[in-house]
Amino acid sequence: MARTPADRLHDVGEFIRSQRENAQQSIRDLARSAGVSNPYLSQIERGIRKPDRKSTRLNSSHTDISRMPSS
Repeated sequence: MARTPADRLHDVGEFIRSQRENAQQSIRDLARSAGVSNPYLSQIERGIRKPDRKSTRLNSSHTDISRMPSS
């Protein structure tokens, strides 16, 4: 069965959350270091919002989440 964009968005959020937790970093600390608000990051993690260009910095520099598996 084909994955919907909503499914993929949820997967991105789950991946960010798991990597943040593995790094033992709070959502507040990650949001601050990435230059986004913690409510915004929380919405990304829950699959409610799509990350924009600014928040894609999360993927490479603030936790080791740049190795996201491809779908």
